[in-house]
Amino acid sequence: IIHNNALMIGKIARFTPLYFVFMVIEGLIQGAINSAAALFNYELLNAVDEGLDFARAAGIIGAMALFYTLAFAFHKWYWCIVNPLLRQKLHLRMHEELFVKSRSLDLACFDDPAFYNDFVWAMNQSDTRAASVMEDTGKLINRLVSTGTLMTLMFSVEPIIAVILLAVSAVSIVANVIGDRVGYSYSRATNP
Repeated sequence: IIHNNALMIGKIARFTPLYFVFMVIEGLIQGAINSAAALFNYELLNAVDEGLDFARAAGIIGAMALFYTLAFAFHKWYWCIVNPLLRQKLHLRMHEELFVKSRSLDLACFDDPAFYNDFVWAMNQSDTRAASVMEDTGKLINRLVSTGTLMTLMFSVEPIIAVILLAVSAVSIVANVIGDRVGYSYSRATNP
């Protein structure tokens, strides 16, 4: 599955490089948003413990407000304006490749019901699967950035809790991989 996803990401990067780049940026920004929340709370609570003055509290809160405003503005701009356009471009490029491939095939191939079903299934699934793989890649980047930040923060505060969270994360990753395999098997089994 990982090999197939890597091939799909390569096709996406070749067909719509901006979609690939923006999805990576979106993953990094979402990871930074998640990380910033933890760091913000850590800094603010430590500052309160140290007898925080109003100017320092306002500075911390102002920096976070500015960061969140810019990050969420990018998020809305990307998902409401840019992403739909890039997905449409990807859709057109994927279908174009499938049509070009179908022109080179012998017409007798289309008389074979199994081939025809697979071809129609590929046409129907091509762009949605590709977008799903790319969005999952963005989520993976998000989770890696968030996990890295939180683990670093947790190791600096309480190493035992950090080890427990790391173990839970590993179990979650394994469960997701198994779930993806089951979903793929189910999808292939229910293919008409």
